[in-house]
Amino acid sequence: MLKSHTSSDPQKILIVDDDQGHRFMARESLEGAGFIVEEVADGKAALHAVHRFHPDLVLLDVVMPELDGIDVCRQLRQTSEFMNLPILMVTGLDDMESIESAFRAGATGFITKPINWALLVYHIKYILRSSLVEQELQHARNLLKIAGVPA
Repeated sequence: MLKSHTSSDPQKILIVDDDQGHRFMARESLEGAGFIVEEVADGKAALHAVHRFHPDLVLLDVVMPELDGIDVCRQLRQTSEFMNLPILMVTGLDDMESIESAFRAGATGFITKPINWALLVYHIKYILRSSLVEQELQHARNLLKIAGVPA
């Protein structure tokens, strides 16, 4: 379940990538921007970490051994708890089929490698702000529904 944040409440990012160098660079960039970061190297570990760490966003590599990012995204979207969790897919693949597969699986966004690390931070901040607005809108719709007002 996603939660509201105050400006003093650091947001949590889960980095999932089988490339240690990419994980390191992402961690450095995101921690430098004030995020709390956890990282894992594969899809199975990602599914466990999401339940334990409860991130506000998942930075998810597409191409990984065993369980790839598309399958991880698809599995997360099948659970009500993580249905709306922002998932930013990252890959060296930039063909339309990969992009369409990511969005069909439920990705929130898609970026390609090589990554501009400074731009990544702004991209993530934008996704998190948009997610918060969507949560607030959904909460307002729920309140209207409870009050019997058509939304």
